[in-house]
Amino acid sequence: MCQESDVHLTFVDVNEVVLNQLNQDHQYTIHLLDEAQTSIQIKNVNGVNSNDIATLSSLILEVDFVFTAVGPNVLKHVGATLAQLYKQHPNLQHHVIACENMVGGSSALKNHVLATLDSCPIGVNFLDAAVDRIVPLSQKAGTLDVKVEPSFEWIVQTTTPLHLNGVEEVTNLEPYIKRKLLMVNGAHAFTAYLGLLHGYTTIDEAIRDSSIEYAVRGLLQEHQLFLNHTFQLEMNDLSKMQDKVIQRFKNALLQDDCVRVGRTPLRKIGLQERLSMGIKTLLSLGYTPTFAYQAIAAATLYHYDEEGEILSKMTIKELENELLRIGFDVGSVNQIIVEREKL
Repeated sequence: MCQESDVHLTFVDVNEVVLNQLNQDHQYTIHLLDEAQTSIQIKNVNGVNSNDIATLSSLILEVDFVFTAVGPNVLKHVGATLAQLYKQHPNLQHHVIACENMVGGSSALKNHVLATLDSCPIGVNFLDAAVDRIVPLSQKAGTLDVKVEPSFEWIVQTTTPLHLNGVEEVTNLEPYIKRKLLMVNGAHAFTAYLGLLHGYTTIDEAIRDSSIEYAVRGLLQEHQLFLNHTFQLEMNDLSKMQDKVIQRFKNALLQDDCVRVGRTPLRKIGLQERLSMGIKTLLSLGYTPTFAYQAIAAATLYHYDEEGEILSKMTIKELENELLRIGFDVGSVNQIIVEREKL
């Protein structure tokens, strides 16, 4: 999309192997995981080490956009780097768009900047965005090429035209980003957690298990009720999105790894996150969000990263206290424990 908008890309990273190859080849290929095996060549790119502040200080004078796709936990490091650059150049003008699987990614990045800087340049706009595209880990070693699913969505909250091809501009992002977080990311994570518990390796294997598809659709239906009540999104449109999401997950070409999708389970069960966001509202409507409870329970059994090890090794009492600390009410905590014991 940037290439089609005549935007030159400079990648900033710490991986010297990747950076050296970028600066040698100045191009890479995106392979769409569709039946036609479509390929898109991205040209005229280069890379800079994020520790090279002197070079970044020179380059940032020329940029129109700063994009991130690093994961929520890495934004604090990006913010620290930006703070150094903004301190040197208080009159910069550009847009910052954090393309992360979280609500308010760009706002969070701005807060990380402000953790070490009194104020951001008045000409720098932090624009929250919703991005939706599955990028599996099944990339070929030793190459810059990237495999992605053909389906995508990129929505940015802005009042200023960005002139980026493929970007949908809206003045209120909240309904869109929460729809994406719940209908895609929530279902994705639940599929991964159940898949691992059933011995599956990839998302497409897991979702083809009828019992897992049934549970994931149950969670999606709960999310639909929440989105319809909270944002007046049409149930018919949400039902169509549910079917589309399930079909996306069944794409065997993705080879999307359940362990990858399930990472950072403690973050993902937060009250405003993909598995839990609708619980309080549904309870207020007299609806018991059984599948949300089941999804959270499954997340607490994930043990493939540091957060997962902490959660999965907790005693029942320790887990109850952790869920209460997160903000779940006693009734919800009890139901989550009940669902956990069934898994």
